[in-house]
Amino acid sequence: MPHSDPNENCDVTPARPVPVRSALIVTKARNDNAHQLGEKVRRYLMEQHVEASCVENSQHTDPTLESPVARVLRNGPRPDCIIVLGGDGTMLSVARQPEVEQIPLIGLNFGKIGFLTDLCPESWRDGLSALLAGKYDVFCAMALMVEVFRSTANGETKVWAGRVVNDVVINRGKLARLANLEVLVDGFSLDCVRADGVMVSTPQGTTGYAVSAAGPLVHPRVESLTVTAICAFLNRFPPMVLPADATVTIIPRQSPADLYLTLDGQEGLPLEEGDRIVVSRAVPDLAFVRLGEESYFQRLIGKGFLGNVDPTSGRSSCTGVFTTEDAESDDAE
Repeated sequence: MPHSDPNENCDVTPARPVPVRSALIVTKARNDNAHQLGEKVRRYLMEQHVEASCVENSQHTDPTLESPVARVLRNGPRPDCIIVLGGDGTMLSVARQPEVEQIPLIGLNFGKIGFLTDLCPESWRDGLSALLAGKYDVFCAMALMVEVFRSTANGETKVWAGRVVNDVVINRGKLARLANLEVLVDGFSLDCVRADGVMVSTPQGTTGYAVSAAGPLVHPRVESLTVTAICAFLNRFPPMVLPADATVTIIPRQSPADLYLTLDGQEGLPLEEGDRIVVSRAVPDLAFVRLGEESYFQRLIGKGFLGNVDPTSGRSSCTGVFTTEDAESDDAE
C-alpha cells in the first residue's frame, strides 16, 4: 500500500502503482485553452505508446442528464487513469460519475485553487513522465451516496440517486427566508434546524463550502461525515463530525422558502416538503493520483487555507491559470 494512502481499507489501490498504458483525457467545458492542451497531451501520450482519447466535460447542471464522460467510459475500454484538464469543479464533475469509480484521477489545474489537482499547465510533461513510469501514489477518498425519496399516492418513491465528492447541500432559493429542516442521524431526530440550509460533507469536502460556513477542516485520514448548518438561526446547531458509517437524513418541513438539493455546488434538484434526503457513505471510495511528497498540511498552506499565502499570487504550486501566452511558450519548447 502506498505510504501516502490515507485509507487503509481502500480496495482500489494497487500494492505497487503500475505504469500507465491507457488514459482518458477530459477537458474543461467550453475552454479552448484546455481543449488545445488536451490534444497536445493526447499526442504526447501516443508518442509514449500510451493509448489516449480526449473528451470535453459536460456543460449541464442537471444531474438527470447523462455526462459525455460516462458515455465514453461505458462504451469504450477501461483506461488506467483519467487526466482532467480543469479546476476543482471539473474534477468534482468527473469524479461524480458512477462509471469513474476505481479509476485513478489526476488533475491538471485550469482553475484558481486546484486543491484536487497535482499538475500545472507549465510543467505537465514532467508530471506525466512520472505517471507513465509508475512513480505515483493513489490517494483514496470518501464519496457520498445521496438518495431522494418522495411521497406519492402509491407510497414512497425514490426520485433520484447519485453520489457526490465534496458535499450535498439542502438550501433555500431566491428569497431570504429560513428553511425548516429536520436532521436525523441513524434514525434519531436532532430536531428541526432553522437556517439558510444544511450540508453534509466528506473530509476532502470540508475545504469547500463547509469551511466557509464555519465548519471544521477534517483530515482525510479521519473517515467521517460532517454536518454543518448554514447561518443557523440562534446558532443552536454547531458543526458535527460523525462516523463514516453514519446515515444522515434531512427532511424539509413546512417552510416559506423554496428548497434545492445541490451536489458539489454544481448540480441541483428542486425539493418538496416532506422529501427524505438520505446521505451515506458511497462504496467504493474514489481514487486520486498523488505525485511527490506534499503533505495534507503543505497543501492547505499552499492553497491558502492556512497561513498568509495568496493562492492566486503564484507563490504556491499548480495554481496558475493557463493562458494563451502559456500555450505559445509551451509550443516553443
